[in-house]
Amino acid sequence: MEENKVHFRHLMLFFYREGKNATQATNGICAVHGEGAVAERTVRKWFARFKAGDFNLKDQGRPGRPSTKDEDQIKTLIENNPRYTTRKLAEMLNMSKSTIHEHFVKLGYINRFDVWIPHDLTEKNLMDRISICDSLSQIITLLLA
Repeated sequence: MEENKVHFRHLMLFFYREGKNATQATNGICAVHGEGAVAERTVRKWFARFKAGDFNLKDQGRPGRPSTKDEDQIKTLIENNPRYTTRKLAEMLNMSKSTIHEHFVKLGYINRFDVWIPHDLTEKNLMDRISICDSLSQIITLLLA
């Protein structure tokens, strides 16, 4: 889920840098990814951030009790045994499976072949995404022209 959000944010940044407005960006993204892929209100919010000079595409922190203690516990357990399941960790830490999974997402872990591994994109990966979005946008422009 978070990966899709960041992908759409890259597209929004691309459209912003192309000088498009929020409506045009929304229409362009929805033309490729399907109706309702992103809300115009969301695009407007991100365009306002870009206009203010904030080009960080990650979510900002939210109010409420920080869960760093829980995340530290989960990270320690996973580093010791990456084969723990969300069910096992939920039992061990007296939390719900969905809460454990949310912590994994926040920590940047993904489950591959029953092992939890960090999922970090390099700067090159991020730049490749922007380049691909640029290429796809040019193709769409040519097709719609």
